[in-house]
Amino acid sequence: MHVHAQIQTGLHCYTLRPNGGKSSLYLVQATFMYGNYDGENKLPEFDLYLGVHLWLSVKFKNSSDVVTTEIVSVALEDTFSVCLVNVGLGVPFISGLELRSLDGLIYKTDTKNFVPLVLFQRFDIGYTNGSGRYSSDI
Repeated sequence: MHVHAQIQTGLHCYTLRPNGGKSSLYLVQATFMYGNYDGENKLPEFDLYLGVHLWLSVKFKNSSDVVTTEIVSVALEDTFSVCLVNVGLGVPFISGLELRSLDGLIYKTDTKNFVPLVLFQRFDIGYTNGSGRYSSDI
Protein backbone atom coordinates (compact mmCIF):
# COMPACT_ATOMS: atom_id res chain seq x y z
CA MET A 1 0.00 0.00 0.00
CA HIS A 2 1.20 3.49 -0.85
CA VAL A 3 0.01 6.55 1.14
CA HIS A 4 0.13 10.13 -0.11
CA ALA A 5 -1.03 13.09 2.03
CA GLN A 6 -2.49 16.26 0.53
CA ILE A 7 -3.44 19.25 2.69
CA GLN A 8 -5.61 22.15 1.54
CA THR A 9 -7.32 24.80 3.63
CA GLY A 10 -9.94 22.99 5.70
CA LEU A 11 -9.29 19.69 3.90
CA HIS A 12 -6.69 17.05 4.78
CA CYS A 13 -6.65 14.06 2.41
CA TYR A 14 -4.76 10.79 2.34
CA THR A 15 -4.57 8.77 -0.86
CA LEU A 16 -4.29 5.02 -0.30
CA ARG A 17 -3.09 2.94 -3.23
CA PRO A 18 -4.05 -0.68 -2.46
CA ASN A 19 -1.99 -3.50 -3.90
CA GLY A 20 -5.09 -5.27 -5.27
CA GLY A 21 -6.20 -2.34 -7.43
CA LYS A 22 -9.76 -1.47 -8.27
CA SER A 23 -12.74 -3.81 -7.90
CA SER A 24 -11.19 -5.41 -4.80
CA LEU A 25 -12.84 -5.36 -1.37
CA TYR A 26 -11.11 -3.56 1.52
CA LEU A 27 -11.51 -2.70 5.19
CA VAL A 28 -10.39 0.83 6.01
CA GLN A 29 -9.86 1.64 9.70
CA ALA A 30 -9.28 5.16 11.05
CA THR A 31 -8.25 5.87 14.65
CA PHE A 32 -8.24 9.21 16.48
CA MET A 33 -6.97 10.14 19.97
CA TYR A 34 -6.85 13.81 20.90
CA GLY A 35 -4.96 13.58 24.22
CA ASN A 36 -4.81 17.41 24.36
CA TYR A 37 -1.80 17.29 22.02
CA ASP A 38 -2.17 21.00 21.20
CA GLY A 39 -2.48 22.19 24.83
CA GLU A 40 -5.82 23.83 24.00
CA ASN A 41 -7.90 21.32 26.00
CA LYS A 42 -10.73 21.87 23.49
CA LEU A 43 -12.18 18.72 21.95
CA PRO A 44 -12.16 19.10 18.15
CA GLU A 45 -14.97 17.93 15.89
CA PHE A 46 -14.55 17.26 12.17
CA ASP A 47 -15.93 15.13 9.36
CA LEU A 48 -14.32 12.04 7.86
CA TYR A 49 -14.97 11.14 4.23
CA LEU A 50 -14.18 8.12 2.09
CA GLY A 51 -14.07 9.60 -1.38
CA VAL A 52 -17.04 11.95 -1.68
CA HIS A 53 -19.14 10.09 0.88
CA LEU A 54 -19.45 11.19 4.51
CA TRP A 55 -18.15 8.32 6.62
CA LEU A 56 -18.38 9.76 10.15
CA SER A 57 -18.58 13.03 12.07
CA VAL A 58 -15.70 12.58 14.53
CA LYS A 59 -16.54 13.68 18.09
CA PHE A 60 -14.79 12.96 21.39
CA LYS A 61 -16.27 12.40 24.87
CA ASN A 62 -13.09 13.55 26.63
CA SER A 63 -9.43 14.24 25.83
CA SER A 64 -8.37 10.60 26.41
CA ASP A 65 -11.22 9.12 24.35
CA VAL A 66 -10.13 6.97 21.41
CA VAL A 67 -12.44 7.04 18.39
CA THR A 68 -12.04 4.10 16.03
CA THR A 69 -14.17 3.59 12.96
CA GLU A 70 -14.14 1.07 10.13
CA ILE A 71 -15.68 0.92 6.69
CA VAL A 72 -15.79 -1.91 4.17
CA SER A 73 -15.72 -0.71 0.58
CA VAL A 74 -14.79 -1.68 -2.94
CA ALA A 75 -12.00 0.25 -4.61
CA LEU A 76 -13.77 1.89 -7.55
CA GLU A 77 -10.49 3.37 -8.76
CA ASP A 78 -6.86 2.41 -8.21
CA THR A 79 -6.86 4.57 -5.06
CA PHE A 80 -8.97 5.40 -2.01
CA SER A 81 -9.16 8.99 -0.73
CA VAL A 82 -9.68 9.43 3.01
CA CYS A 83 -10.34 13.08 3.85
CA LEU A 84 -10.69 15.03 7.09
CA VAL A 85 -12.86 18.13 6.73
CA ASN A 86 -12.59 21.08 9.09
CA VAL A 87 -16.08 22.13 10.20
CA GLY A 88 -14.79 25.08 12.28
CA LEU A 89 -14.59 23.20 15.60
CA GLY A 90 -10.85 22.53 15.85
CA VAL A 91 -8.07 21.26 13.62
CA PRO A 92 -8.71 17.79 12.12
CA PHE A 93 -6.08 15.12 12.75
CA ILE A 94 -5.70 11.36 12.42
CA SER A 95 -3.74 9.01 14.68
CA GLY A 96 -3.87 5.84 12.57
CA LEU A 97 -5.07 4.77 9.15
CA GLU A 98 -5.10 1.13 8.05
CA LEU A 99 -6.11 -0.58 4.83
CA ARG A 100 -6.69 -4.35 4.75
CA SER A 101 -7.72 -6.43 1.80
CA LEU A 102 -10.74 -8.68 2.31
CA ASP A 103 -11.79 -11.86 0.61
CA GLY A 104 -14.66 -10.85 -1.69
CA LEU A 105 -16.50 -14.06 -0.78
CA ILE A 106 -17.15 -12.76 2.75
CA TYR A 107 -19.98 -10.48 1.65
CA LYS A 108 -21.00 -12.38 -1.52
CA THR A 109 -21.94 -9.25 -3.40
CA ASP A 110 -21.53 -7.72 -6.82
CA THR A 111 -18.57 -5.35 -6.48
CA LYS A 112 -20.00 -3.05 -9.15
CA ASN A 113 -23.07 -2.28 -7.01
CA PHE A 114 -21.47 -2.59 -3.58
CA VAL A 115 -22.56 -0.03 -0.97
CA PRO A 116 -19.89 0.75 1.67
CA LEU A 117 -20.56 -0.77 5.09
CA VAL A 118 -19.72 1.32 8.17
CA LEU A 119 -19.06 -0.47 11.45
CA PHE A 120 -21.95 0.11 13.84
CA GLN A 121 -20.84 -1.99 16.78
CA ARG A 122 -18.71 -5.06 17.36
CA PHE A 123 -19.43 -7.81 19.86
CA ASP A 124 -17.16 -10.67 20.95
CA ILE A 125 -19.49 -13.63 21.40
CA GLY A 126 -16.77 -16.16 22.02
CA TYR A 127 -13.99 -17.81 20.08
CA THR A 128 -12.49 -21.24 19.88
CA ASN A 129 -8.96 -20.81 18.51
CA GLY A 130 -7.58 -18.74 21.41
CA SER A 131 -6.87 -15.62 19.36
CA GLY A 132 -10.31 -14.04 18.99
CA ARG A 133 -9.86 -14.15 15.19
CA TYR A 134 -11.12 -16.56 12.60
CA SER A 135 -8.53 -19.08 11.51
CA SER A 136 -8.90 -17.89 7.87
CA ASP A 137 -8.07 -14.23 8.71
CA ILE A 138 -4.94 -13.03 6.95
